[in-house]
Amino acid sequence: MYFLGTLYLFTLSDIKTFVIPETAFGLFGALSGPAMTTIPNVGVGNVLARAPRVLLWTWLNTLMFTFSNQRLPEAVKEDKINKPQRPLAAGRINCVQTRQLLLVTIPIVYCACQYIGAPEETLILTVLNWMYNELGASDENWIVRNLVLAATYAGYCIGAVKVASGNDVELTIAAYQWVAIIAGVISTTMHVQDLKDQEGDDARGRRTAPAHKYWPLDEKHIKQWGNQVNLVWKIISDPG
Repeated sequence: MYFLGTLYLFTLSDIKTFVIPETAFGLFGALSGPAMTTIPNVGVGNVLARAPRVLLWTWLNTLMFTFSNQRLPEAVKEDKINKPQRPLAAGRINCVQTRQLLLVTIPIVYCACQYIGAPEETLILTVLNWMYNELGASDENWIVRNLVLAATYAGYCIGAVKVASGNDVELTIAAYQWVAIIAGVISTTMHVQDLKDQEGDDARGRRTAPAHKYWPLDEKHIKQWGNQVNLVWKIISDPG
């Protein structure tokens, strides 16, 4: 139970930002039927029966990301300030053990997704994870960081819909357009989460938007995004 609790704490802060919204997107996307997938007739019961599978797929990929994201010394330094409940910051596990877990988890998750679904998206998320955490995209520049996170969010969206829809399912052009809108929103608003983490980010030297005193996000900015999303969705829904 201690080990399971440790795994849960690795993903705790990402459950509300990745696991729950991406699982919901996958289920609702599958339920939309031909609007977003190549399924002509949607069986509501079949989609809902896949909900645990979608949740597991999303959580496993998030777990793999968090191992990589939290294992480095500078990440532990930040988490001791911003998120002291995380396993490494709390002393439940050390950096070497987390690296070993990551080495084991990558092939296990990929093999599991051969059965669960969306193995291609899992592979793409693994590459984005490597770019963000191991190559330092998270620290390079806040714009680069936002773009990689937006691509990651899009990968979760596409994979979750495929898992919820079943095998041999493709997304429609409208679905990819909608995912692109979501990625656009993420890439231009993700830095809002850095407001609450400034102390820890400063401690590790992360180049965030608040650190640059650059904050292109206000009520007007959010309303403009909302108007653009409504306009694009109307075009997608009624191209005529």
